[in-house]
Amino acid sequence: WKPLQQACLKFDALYNRIANNTESGTSPDDWMLNARGMYQEQVHKHFTANQAWILLKDIPKFKKLSGKAKNGIHQAKHKVTKDEYKQKKMKLLESLEKQSAKRTLEAKCANEEATRANNIQEEWVALDQEKNEMTLMFQDQSLRASNERTSRPSTSENEGTSSPPTSENDGNSRPPTSEKDSNDDESEEEEDNLRDGPDEPVAGTCYPLAGTRQRVAAATTTGMTGEAFLPVKEVL
Repeated sequence: WKPLQQACLKFDALYNRIANNTESGTSPDDWMLNARGMYQEQVHKHFTANQAWILLKDIPKFKKLSGKAKNGIHQAKHKVTKDEYKQKKMKLLESLEKQSAKRTLEAKCANEEATRANNIQEEWVALDQEKNEMTLMFQDQSLRASNERTSRPSTSENEGTSSPPTSENDGNSRPPTSEKDSNDDESEEEEDNLRDGPDEPVAGTCYPLAGTRQRVAAATTTGMTGEAFLPVKEVL
């Protein structure tokens, strides 16, 4: 009975599966043929306990139960493979998420470091600029101080040396001016005297013939024309 039990149970399971999922237009004979074919495909043997199965199929022990049977080997394997696939997929997604989070954190840290470096560089540039400005300011102040020091003695020396020549020039220039004025006055007086003539003629003095405005032609004696100047005695 033991060999028949295993074969009958396997064939009965296949037959019940086909009977529960019947196609339209099929009969129990068709179900029997399909069950035989499935049994041969799975067990690789022909089902030979046909009479024993016909006797045993109506017994309550071999009837179909209302409960759900356990999964077979193939279903269990298929379920395991599905579960493994899901687990692998979840692990892959978790690893990808971890890698993306790690990359995001690294990029954030790199950006923070770059920002910090830029801020430090800007501070250094500002310090260098301030240092250069202070250096230029000190140089300008020192240059101004040196210029003031050099200009003070020269100014005092110029004042000390320039004042005497001014006085000398003033002293020297004033007398010539007075002499020139006196000479001009004398020449003007002489011209006036010559024009008007003296009130009383002086002997031995030559006067132009302006009193009577007489002209003497000296061309015969000297070969020149002009005013003749004669002594007063002769004129008188």
